[in-house]
Amino acid sequence: MRIEPKKLGAFQKFWLRLKFPKIPSKDGSMITITKGEYNLMKNILDKEECFLTQIHNQNKKIKDLEEKLIKKETARRKVAGKVGGMQKELNKWRRKEK
Repeated sequence: MRIEPKKLGAFQKFWLRLKFPKIPSKDGSMITITKGEYNLMKNILDKEECFLTQIHNQNKKIKDLEEKLIKKETARRKVAGKVGGMQKELNKWRRKEK
């Protein structure tokens, strides 16, 4: 949904210039929004920092889990290597017995 700019009357332009003197305007067109839309935008901007903090915390948790997974994988490989070595020795002994 696109909101089109609206031409303002002389009183509205005067009031906006008094209230917001630092806002430049080339053609004098402004977008009017409802109070609900304003509150929604304000809430989104207030929550943006919270969302960034949550994303940062989730990234930390993911990195920690990746590190744990790498440690477990190396431990599993080490144990698998030991089991493979034991199996090789067992096979040698079984060949000798026959």
